[in-house]
Amino acid sequence: MLGGPEAEAFRARPAVTGCAIILRSHIGHKRADRKLSANADDRLDHVKRSPPMCGRYRLTRRRLAEIEQYYGIDDTAGLEVCERQFNIPPREMAPIVLGAKGRRRLMAGLWSLMPPWAEALEHVNKVSTFNAKAETLLQRPSFRNAFLKRRCLVPAEAFYEWVGPKGKKQPLNIARRDGKLLSMAGLFSFWKPASSKGRPLLTFTVVTITPNRWMSRIHDRMPVLLQDDEVDVWLNPAVSDPDRPGSFLKAPPEDFLESHAVDKNLLNSGLIDAPECAADTGVDYEPLLRTRA
Repeated sequence: MLGGPEAEAFRARPAVTGCAIILRSHIGHKRADRKLSANADDRLDHVKRSPPMCGRYRLTRRRLAEIEQYYGIDDTAGLEVCERQFNIPPREMAPIVLGAKGRRRLMAGLWSLMPPWAEALEHVNKVSTFNAKAETLLQRPSFRNAFLKRRCLVPAEAFYEWVGPKGKKQPLNIARRDGKLLSMAGLFSFWKPASSKGRPLLTFTVVTITPNRWMSRIHDRMPVLLQDDEVDVWLNPAVSDPDRPGSFLKAPPEDFLESHAVDKNLLNSGLIDAPECAADTGVDYEPLLRTRA
């Protein structure tokens, strides 16, 4: 268990370091790191206040080689700026899979979709775009074009969700029963300020859907989890008929996932990123689950 001075060190650690680094190099924004640092506390507070859909997940570096093999990755780019592993919050850099011309790339992206018309980085602090509701993808301008032309895959070992009444919420680690990687459906965009001469920044969002019965005991939303045989079509930008990828916007089978309780003192902080975040605490959370309909 992480505690004492070590825990304080993790809590004091800036949560946006990697984000600031890649923003400086991609969009040539000399004060990007200053703006991000100045708003770090605001962003972390926003994470806590944001609609509790898919707002935290885990993807550790030890599985990067497995990711490359599992998804048939041809090349990688920028992964060195992905600092978070065990407790990844929105507005951080994380690996995503893109497909184009028969090739797949594993790249670092900012977890909060920046629409083309956004004038400044502060957009991600004003508008919540780290999740996109599957039911309204074609209605929202921020997501429509991305759904039709810019779909990506967000690999994860697990995602976290909270269960229980206010004041007693217990975080859960939710993963595949077979131990394989979760393939969260995502949308991406490249963005930079109109006045910038630097490279554009890759940004993304995770698509969410109404849950299956198993997940509905925990929450009323869940990420869209692509099945292995759906990945090819989802990543193919040549598939522009919304009905084909749209058919994948559904909850997984009832026996697809499993869960265990994790330490609320660690997960409730957006600053702590340590292996202990994923450890099974053995807490009995069954009484906190919602009654099935």
